Amino acid sequence: MATTYYPDLNSVVLDVAELLRPSERLTVSQSAEKYRQLNNPGSYVGPWKNATTPYMIEPMDTLGSRDFTSCVFVGPAQCGKGLALDTPIITPSGWSAMGALSVGDQVYGADGKPTTVVFVSGIHHRPSYL
Repeated sequence: MATTYYPDLNSVVLDVAELLRPSERLTVSQSAEKYRQLNNPGSYVGPWKNATTPYMIEPMDTLGSRDFTSCVFVGPAQCGKGLALDTPIITPSGWSAMGALSVGDQVYGADGKPTTVVFVSGIHHRPSYL
């Protein structure tokens, strides 16, 4: 192993500081697009794409910002928020509760046509505020 000789303390500090430098500085949305992989069989499996959900960029970056101490996220449907299990969902056979749906059930899609439920996530217990 070769020995490195430093001419002064400043050279040592600069060399050590370089070792401590973060490899890259990314916002939360940039990091998600670069590193996040989604695994939602029946829905989408692959890399996170900010272009698919451009409305999520600002909330993601705000949550990771040092300029803010909190963030209230209020947004439209299909925007990264959870639904209560008793949320009414319209189906071709009438109304059903969100928590009663299973894979194979029919619901109305965004285009107004019946579509089949292909995935049901686990129940996520999070604090909710009304």
